Amino acid sequence: PFLPGGGSMPIAVAKVLGGLALCLAAALFTWLQMCRSTEDPPPSHVLFLTGKYKEPYRFFETERLLRKTAITFIGGLLPIAASPALQMGCLGVIVLISLTLYMFCQPYNNKAWNRTEISLLLMSAFLIVIVAT
Repeated sequence: PFLPGGGSMPIAVAKVLGGLALCLAAALFTWLQMCRSTEDPPPSHVLFLTGKYKEPYRFFETERLLRKTAITFIGGLLPIAASPALQMGCLGVIVLISLTLYMFCQPYNNKAWNRTEISLLLMSAFLIVIVAT
């Protein structure tokens, strides 16, 4: 009832999802522009977010932004009361994609940080499996 467009549900849902996608695209574009800044030295807020990564992976903070955004969207778009299996499945896919990226890329300068992130993602995947079964 609160979606734009009145009674036409598919059009209203498409408008809301389109708006969310547009906001996400704008945030990603802005973040990538700041990361590619040619200032020397880079702005302090960019260094704060990219300094912990190896040089080839300095944009890896984007993965974290996308993961958090996707998890938030899933929580909002797929309420746990309406479709728990679908929500757990989507969360599992996101966590497994992140886990795979971290295992292959090892983006942090510090090896202990890589191991910690991988351990946390493994634990998240394990908990999702436990909850979903």
